[in-house]
Amino acid sequence: SGRKKTREVKEENVTLGPTVREGEHVFGVAHIFASFNDTFV
Repeated sequence: SGRKKTREVKEENVTLGPTVREGEHVFGVAHIFASFNDTFV
């Protein structure tokens, strides 16, 4: 059952990978927008 557990964890990482990247991308854009606002003001 040890191998099966490792396989399940790998599948979870593959599924969570893209979601985390999207979150980082959105956060990065929001951070740039906030910096632009500070510079504009």
